[in-house]
Amino acid sequence: MLQLRCTAKVIKTLGLKPQELSEVSESDTVLGNWYINEFFLERKKWFIFMNEKTLLSFVIPGIKKSNLKHFPDPLIKGLDQLLGLMEFDEQTIDKVFAGYDEIQYTKTADKKILGNLNEITGLYKSIIQTEGGLSHVDLGAVIFSINQFPQRNLDWKCAIDAIKKQLLASPPSPSQMLKDSPDELKVDLPQKKTKNVQVLRSIYQIKMTLTGSQPPIWRRVLVHSSIRLSQFHAVIQSSMGWFDCHLHQFEKEGISYGMQDDEFGADFGSELNDENSYKLSDLLKAEKESMNYEYDFGDGWQHKIVLEKILPFDAASKLATCIKGVRACPPEDCGGIWGFQNLLEIISNPSHPEHYDMLSWLDIPFDEKYFSLSETNELLAEIT
Repeated sequence: MLQLRCTAKVIKTLGLKPQELSEVSESDTVLGNWYINEFFLERKKWFIFMNEKTLLSFVIPGIKKSNLKHFPDPLIKGLDQLLGLMEFDEQTIDKVFAGYDEIQYTKTADKKILGNLNEITGLYKSIIQTEGGLSHVDLGAVIFSINQFPQRNLDWKCAIDAIKKQLLASPPSPSQMLKDSPDELKVDLPQKKTKNVQVLRSIYQIKMTLTGSQPPIWRRVLVHSSIRLSQFHAVIQSSMGWFDCHLHQFEKEGISYGMQDDEFGADFGSELNDENSYKLSDLLKAEKESMNYEYDFGDGWQHKIVLEKILPFDAASKLATCIKGVRACPPEDCGGIWGFQNLLEIISNPSHPEHYDMLSWLDIPFDEKYFSLSETNELLAEIT
């Protein structure tokens, strides 16, 4: 038997009458009972769930009224998703849900846990607002971060460690704990995790190659999966060696993303999605997926962007780091791939009639084999 211990606000929202509330009693389930609170943020009603034994918490935004009739579902489905994404085996998950077939509603009982619940509720609101609201926040990362905070009622240990100790002798990687998308923390939740699909904020290993370059010009970078496309554009520019002098766009499956610009809005605005509104993980979700990045619509520099690996998130990692690269970026405005190949032929042949004119146009010596990892990472360190 499981009891959902509700604050007065939740009892009112659920329309529970006094006779529908049970007497407070201990639960014989593995994780014990759950406390529930609610709060308003961005004109939406949010529910927060906290486990009484481990103080593990998560939030669900915008539960519809129609789903309140089956209110235990958000807790059960949400917890099932968390345990599945943490890669607990089916036997362990079955053990957690043993006794969940009988659910009772009660008032809150433990003032210490209620104090924790109120503090964590305020923390969720503060972080979500500070990060720019639901449309911009990495909700999964927020949940994970809050569950890493030491709790005084856990002898200053964190909720993640508590649930690991409760359920596993050898815990899974914390980077696999939660789903990145806020929408998938609502009621309709996926049942299984697909192999090699990023689930929380992860580290993406990306290879970017200048299409048509022979020998290939490419860079390999590590970036946060939650990086905005507008930031990732800056990563490409700094990694490849461009100067960001021209327009650009991303393209995936016939859909384009780029910078919303008043000057060019009439030409591109109706077909171009705002790159500030999308994360890299919105376009690339699984290993080996790819997309196109075009820079300078005149020269038409095309880049193939491939998600090579999805790695566990490291909170100490930088937003972007280049780990390898080959060959120099072409000079700006040299006429695209064909013009670049022509330029290389001319400057490598002192007897060519345009040789000295081309060297004068370049202004500085050009070494097609040059690439500096340290210089590239100095530029990447400036991206925020």
